[in-house]
Amino acid sequence: MVQQINQWEKEAIRKIQQTANEAKQLVMEHTAQHFRMIEMKLGELTKELKQTREENDVNEIHLDRLNKELKALENELNQPSTISIREDSSSASLVKKISVVTSSGKEKKRGFRS
Repeated sequence: MVQQINQWEKEAIRKIQQTANEAKQLVMEHTAQHFRMIEMKLGELTKELKQTREENDVNEIHLDRLNKELKALENELNQPSTISIREDSSSASLVKKISVVTSSGKEKKRGFRS
């Protein structure tokens, strides 16, 4: 009987660890994607700025727009996209299922059945 309880305990811990690792992986992937997007936008902005400088086509309106875009990128970098963890309240099990929800509204369910 004790052996059965020990086996149940090990299996429950394994499932919880697997779920936690999958959720962490999703968060890391989303964060990396967010930073790649910012890096791409910054590259485009840098290219445009270099081109403008080479063409000697600099005016105040153009510089103002580029400055606003740069500040917007800075804000995106300082305030990463929203990621939240949602617990499945409908689950009656001892440990609730969790979902990782990103700012795009996509929900990635991770969990296990007890």
